[in-house]
Amino acid sequence: TFNYNNSSFIDATYRSINLRLFAGYKFLNIESNNEKFRYELFGYLGTRLHLQKIYAEIADASITLDINPAWAEPIIGLQNQLTWKRWFVIINGDYGGYFVNTKYSFQFSASVYFRAGKTTSVKLGWNYLDLNHRGTLLNQDFRVDATFSGPAAAVAFHF
Repeated sequence: TFNYNNSSFIDATYRSINLRLFAGYKFLNIESNNEKFRYELFGYLGTRLHLQKIYAEIADASITLDINPAWAEPIIGLQNQLTWKRWFVIINGDYGGYFVNTKYSFQFSASVYFRAGKTTSVKLGWNYLDLNHRGTLLNQDFRVDATFSGPAAAVAFHF
């Protein structure tokens, strides 16, 4: 729901796909004597791609809003990883953007992984993403300020 011309509230459909690709370097590795428990700290760099779809019919003004803003941004982050046998607890956070007020995002996540094979894991966790973007689309200025938070489930691939 958003406010149109400071007078009427409009219901809108908002869809977002946010993809993140990153690679990192291990800064710290602490292992127990029996090597069953390990703590690792990684720093990483990468990119986050935001694909948005915003649709609304504004009856009072006979206007249809149908825009698809999309942008990519560099990210920098830290990942904490605790490993016990085939289980992993991973807590990571990153900042994405151009270090300006018009395009930036923050993402934090906490997940539990179970290593199901040599290259795959099953993941359950919680994710928080706050994104802010200002730009021009079809000669109109727009602003997207959105926060996404909730449970996450995935299959992870390790290389």
